[in-house]
Amino acid sequence: MNIILVGYRAVGKSTLGKALAEQLGMKFLDTDVLLCNQIGQDIESYVRENGWQAFRELECRVLQSLIGIDGHVIATGGGVVDVIQNLEILRSLGSVIWLKAPVNKILERLKQNPRPPLLFSGPEREVKQVLPKRLPLYMKVADLVLDTGDLDLNEASKLLRLLVQDLILGGVCAR
Repeated sequence: MNIILVGYRAVGKSTLGKALAEQLGMKFLDTDVLLCNQIGQDIESYVRENGWQAFRELECRVLQSLIGIDGHVIATGGGVVDVIQNLEILRSLGSVIWLKAPVNKILERLKQNPRPPLLFSGPEREVKQVLPKRLPLYMKVADLVLDTGDLDLNEASKLLRLLVQDLILGGVCAR
């Protein structure tokens, strides 16, 4: 069984994913890290040189390369849901948990821990433009949802672990 974490940037996918994998004795993978290792450069540079479409195609191939693995917590890039084909791949990989947070919390976290821009515009404009388009896609692919907005790292980690243990023990989302 794999646990796949989806959601917008700065909601805790990588941080919580690493902690969850450690707590459950699972392996951790971050698709953005896998992709950067494959292309030999950071995402921002790659997108500037090749465009978002080329990036999304690579992201899809990285996801496909994970089909058949087991016992992993997988953090995905925030835009993985932008390619409809990826929704089925995500579902085939395991149970999908959507980590979400309100816009104000995302912006607060992006100020604390800046990331390269998606649209090469300011973070506030970017979040308000991109997030609404992705919300229905996150909702469509998710088996479970955890709002990390008002939780500190420790609280979010505990709640996520409890959700996953319920999945594992109860078979809530067996496909």
